[in-house]
Amino acid sequence: MRTFRRNKYDILSDVERIKQLKEQKEAEVLSLYLKCFNTVEIAEKLGISDETVRLIIKNQEIADMQKIGFEPELYNIWNSHKDNQTTHFGNVPASFTENLLQNSNKFINKQIMEV
Repeated sequence: MRTFRRNKYDILSDVERIKQLKEQKEAEVLSLYLKCFNTVEIAEKLGISDETVRLIIKNQEIADMQKIGFEPELYNIWNSHKDNQTTHFGNVPASFTENLLQNSNKFINKQIMEV
């Protein structure tokens, strides 16, 4: 009976191959997502779970935001009503909305410039 032994170079080669396959699968997911397929359709087409598709998309979105230096503003919205003089539905201070729009416009403009 023959035993099978692998050396460290074979194992490293396998790890690199697995990394490449993972990156290829992620690229396929993002390509389909950008072609307006929904997560369920992408999962069925590629034979992976819907949750995996969502995770890949979420991680890519986070990476894109970090690449352009996007930092979301953090607000204590539960206690903001004490200082807020707004009377519209939702009672959201105007500064929250202004900052949200300003940051989203920065993000969109960066994405357009990269294309």
